[in-house]
Amino acid sequence: MKTHELKVHKSYVKLLLSGRKTFEVRKNDRDFQEGDVLILRPWDEKKEEYIGGNTEFYYNVTYVLHGGKFGIEEGYCVMGIVPSQALNRSFFHEHSFKIDMEEISNFEKEMRKLRLL
Repeated sequence: MKTHELKVHKSYVKLLLSGRKTFEVRKNDRDFQEGDVLILRPWDEKKEEYIGGNTEFYYNVTYVLHGGKFGIEEGYCVMGIVPSQALNRSFFHEHSFKIDMEEISNFEKEMRKLRLL
C-alpha cells in the first residue's frame, strides 16, 4: 500500500464530498494499486496554487482499471475510490462518514468561505 498526494481541481471538491464522484482518472505514472490511499488537495489551475490552506481529502483506492482496454488510453487508469477514515483533517475529525445533505451543505458554505467551491 502506498500513499499518493495529488492535486484535485477545485471544481471536483463538491462532487467528491457529495459522494457523486467515486472515481479518479489519472496518468498511471505512480503504479496505483488497490489499497493505496489518495490524499487529494484542492488546486486552482488558473492561479497554479493549492487553495484552502492545509485542506486534504483522504480516499482509499478500491479498484484500478488499467489503460489499454475499454477505451482507456494506455498509460492511464481509472480508480474506484471511497472516503477513508480521515476524510478531511480540517473539518471532519473522527466523523462517521454517514454524511447527510445538510452536513454537506454546511461544509460547502465553509468551502466557499475558503474559495474552494
